[in-house]
Amino acid sequence: MAAAAAGLSILLAGALMPGVQPTTASFVDDEYATTAISTVTLAPPQSLSMINCTGLLGTGIGAGVTIEWQFPAGAPYTGFTPAANVQWAFNSAGDNWQAVATQAQGNGRYRTTFNTGIISGLLSLLLGGEMTFQSRTVLGNWVSGSSTKVKYTAPVLGSPSCQIVP
Repeated sequence: MAAAAAGLSILLAGALMPGVQPTTASFVDDEYATTAISTVTLAPPQSLSMINCTGLLGTGIGAGVTIEWQFPAGAPYTGFTPAANVQWAFNSAGDNWQAVATQAQGNGRYRTTFNTGIISGLLSLLLGGEMTFQSRTVLGNWVSGSSTKVKYTAPVLGSPSCQIVP
């Protein structure tokens, strides 16, 4: 019974206590944060011209295939180098990407000559056919979503031709 009396007294004490009282304190400190987010889409190197597409016996093997190209203008391409930021594939599937030795020509132009890495592919074209070279821009783990393509065509008779594919 003593427990019941204690419980009743606690209940009555709670019922008789005043409610929440208004306060004069308030929070008036406005805090804001802003940020800027920018994105960029990597574009592949821009092929400018075919410098060479013929060679030994008209097969393109002796002198190789030489392409003159440049990085797209503007950010983020400032400071890019061919060894670090361009990869080439030697088929239309676009696999087995690799860096290829490239020479700077000045004014942001570069020349890449394919004369050793693709000899086996070119030899397979002695009886006619075609091969596609592709280049893409690389920045860390990011790569351009598209590639610049050059099509090498070797007829059964006559000289090969090279065409920059739009």
